[in-house]
Amino acid sequence: MLRRAFTSVLVLLLGVVTLLAVGGPAQAAPVTVTNATQFTDTTGSVVHAHGGGVIKVG
Repeated sequence: MLRRAFTSVLVLLLGVVTLLAVGGPAQAAPVTVTNATQFTDTTGSVVHAHGGGVIKVG
């Protein structure tokens, strides 16, 4: 019983490691944000996101 549990955990761990090793680095698409624009959600309601902490890198 313990051997079967160990084997299952090992197979699961190797699967996760394989998925992490295959993926490349994440990259965001460039976006231009215009000042004084009201953003809306998918229902059309205004989004209130004051001080959203957007950081430009590079």
